[in-house]
Amino acid sequence: MNGWTKALGVKCNHCHTLGAWEKEDEPAKQIARDMVALTSRINGESLKEIKNLKSERPSISCYTCHRGAVKPETAPAPPAQPQ
Repeated sequence: MNGWTKALGVKCNHCHTLGAWEKEDEPAKQIARDMVALTSRINGESLKEIKNLKSERPSISCYTCHRGAVKPETAPAPPAQPQ
């Protein structure tokens, strides 16, 4: 779990109900499960189909997109304004 908190920049209570870890009442918990399944599909299937990758065993992780943020950036940041 520590890897997830670092990859998304969150604490445990982002996905879990403190003191009742088994509860399924946090939407982020299901989102995390769905994202793990997506990552597994990409690593297990999709990356194998991309020709000419330089890595023998390419893979992605939560950090690949999130970079320590709850919501990953979906576009480059706008250029800085000249001062």
